[in-house]
Amino acid sequence: MMSEKTKALVWRLLLLFACCVPGTALSQNQAGSVYGNVEDQNGAAVPAANVHLLNRLTGYRATIASGSDGSFAFHNVPFADYELSFSSTGFALSTRTVTISSNVPVRFDVRLAVSGTSAEVTVGDLVEQSATQTQTQISAERLRNMPLARRNRGLSNAIASTPGITTENNGLLHVRGVEDGILYVIDGVPLTDRVDLASASSYDIGDVRSIQVITGNFPAEFGGRSGAVAVVQARSGIDEKLSGEFTAGAGNFATNDVSGQIAAGWRQTFGLFASAGAAGSDRYLDSVDPGNFNNHGFRRNFSFRTDWQPGEKDALFINFGANGANIDVPNDSIQQLAGQRQRQRFGDDSEAVSWQHIFRSNVVTNLVLFRRRTETRLFPSEFDTPITATADRQQTRAGALASISFTGGGHSFKGGFEATHIRLLESFSFAITDKGLAEERGVSDEALEFTPGDPFVFADRRSGRYLAAYIQDQFTPFKTFTVNAGLRYDHSELPATDNQLSPRIGIAYYIPRTGTTLRASFNRLFQPPQVENLLLSDSDQARELSPFADDGPGGTRVRAERVSAYEVGAVQNIAGIARLDVAYWRRDFRNFGDPNTFFNTTIVFPNSVSKGFARGTDIRLDILERRGVSAYASWTNSRILQTGPINGGLFLTDEFAEIGPGTKFIPDQDVRNVASFAVTYNSAERRWFAAFGGRYESGVPLEVDDERLAQLMNTPGADLVNFDRSRVRPWAIFNLQAGWHLLRKEKYAVRLEANIENILNHRFAYNFGSPFEGTHFGHPRLVGARMTVTFR
Repeated sequence: MMSEKTKALVWRLLLLFACCVPGTALSQNQAGSVYGNVEDQNGAAVPAANVHLLNRLTGYRATIASGSDGSFAFHNVPFADYELSFSSTGFALSTRTVTISSNVPVRFDVRLAVSGTSAEVTVGDLVEQSATQTQTQISAERLRNMPLARRNRGLSNAIASTPGITTENNGLLHVRGVEDGILYVIDGVPLTDRVDLASASSYDIGDVRSIQVITGNFPAEFGGRSGAVAVVQARSGIDEKLSGEFTAGAGNFATNDVSGQIAAGWRQTFGLFASAGAAGSDRYLDSVDPGNFNNHGFRRNFSFRTDWQPGEKDALFINFGANGANIDVPNDSIQQLAGQRQRQRFGDDSEAVSWQHIFRSNVVTNLVLFRRRTETRLFPSEFDTPITATADRQQTRAGALASISFTGGGHSFKGGFEATHIRLLESFSFAITDKGLAEERGVSDEALEFTPGDPFVFADRRSGRYLAAYIQDQFTPFKTFTVNAGLRYDHSELPATDNQLSPRIGIAYYIPRTGTTLRASFNRLFQPPQVENLLLSDSDQARELSPFADDGPGGTRVRAERVSAYEVGAVQNIAGIARLDVAYWRRDFRNFGDPNTFFNTTIVFPNSVSKGFARGTDIRLDILERRGVSAYASWTNSRILQTGPINGGLFLTDEFAEIGPGTKFIPDQDVRNVASFAVTYNSAERRWFAAFGGRYESGVPLEVDDERLAQLMNTPGADLVNFDRSRVRPWAIFNLQAGWHLLRKEKYAVRLEANIENILNHRFAYNFGSPFEGTHFGHPRLVGARMTVTFR
């Protein structure tokens, strides 16, 4: 282990490097651009030529026309291999392969052959020859074809199709053993807050152009989360003329949604994109009782983006977003009869300004200034039972990111830094209103002492910093062997000061004869504690209620999660029509983050388990579109084990007392087998489409003692549990979507679609009696219909 003096020296050197970057779009944006000119055989410009960019694997496609001078440009293109094709009347079709792997723009000039002569055609392999990462890309077209009776779950449902990810109630995702550990990078700005229904930030899929999910070998530029990286490329207006879209949908459980987007671009130098939407449902969250009591919710969102390129070397981006949600806190049957009507309110707003400057054709610098504010409030009601509570939490993050990218001499280099100031304000109180019922539900003797006349009250505010610097390089020492190496340093000051130097290295070896890429990687990952109610979880007041207060020095201190991640894998091209990706991974944890939830609410309290491990195998098969049919299938087998004690958190029950120092236990995110699939059909002219898919999960453990187990046998939904195995029963659901373009004119189009989730109306539970999450039941059959009007 490095000494504090050595750590300080490393930090100063990395920070000095980053600060010396000369000047500085989107620091962590995994997107680039392609530009060039279309000419005839004599070098004259070919105006109005059709230029198509296509990734056959992900379904990503974009089309533009060359300008009067033959120029074309595609902006904000996700990193991947693409087919770039050119066509024009009187000329032969020409198709090339282009690789986007950095922020440095790629220039691609083409000369078209006259019709009747041979045209150059070079189509890329389905296997990324230099890919050292395990990743899944999802295009906007694939998102549109997902069965979604409730549109506000679209982002989490899409990401959940990635191998290695298990689902939990309310759209929460676990990645390779990590609880809520996804770093969302939205238009280049990292977002470490929750992005699910338990927050205001449930991103509207109508605003998404593509999603790239990285689950293995994170580039050094990404930090602050240890589960996965989800790079979300939002829609932009710069590549479009005036266009817009309006969508309205409705379904059972009084589900409804409405959204609209408008985009406008001028000469590929200025673009505007604005989006607004709202959605509501009487089954907004996953219910805590089969009766689905008190479960109405409503959300609204707004986003705005401006792209401006005043010259060939500069680009300016401005982003603004605001979201909000009002939800009822779901009741169990006893609370419903008592008249409990708790409510929660969420809100956030975010702003970011980004500047990109091209110093030379192979050097790009980026600077991002950002601010984000979130607020969560819990409102009690008159007849709360057996506990009443109130909460108000506010968080503000403001900071800067800067980076420089360089390509040349076979190297693709990037370095940069991040500096964030975090301000937290928390207030929370609770009181026991029905002592007898609280005792039945295992509330601890310490918590029973707090009554409406003498409640538990906590209030605090604190500020801290998160700083990071990194360097990384991808190079090919010989033709079929690629190395991706990086070094990252993280420094966190909330609630305690933690540091880590994190090496990241991945290698890939390509076998041309078989179309196979072999890869391996090792990453050190660092995840500061989640900030939701962090001050309370780390406080002396919470310590007095913790069953682990006497388990040794540190007590309830919540520390940063540290992970050593290992992976080996292979990608195989199958006859040019399918791609198979297999990975074996293992992660070793210290301070394993595993928050607990406050009864039926969505309020979480961070805590950490002393240590643990997760290991598994991920398999994904993608089948390219052929005669209109495309498909994917994925499967994960994994195991998770944790070792106590638990630090931090707010523990109001005695169920955790058994987890002492050295106690090994299986956490409630341990799902041994997960599988998902989807088959999509598009008609020849894409006039209509249909998509059928499904998901299987083998069930989570109960994590309760024998006395509590006997009680659970008599609770609603007990038939969904295998008490002999102490696990929730496996569940599988199937979904269907069909759509038809009712009208498709040059200036406008109308599309109708119908969705069914859980076609067979299968009853299932995400968890049952969990000391961390309680009980949450999955949704029954959901039916919805939607109409989309597009103009251009």
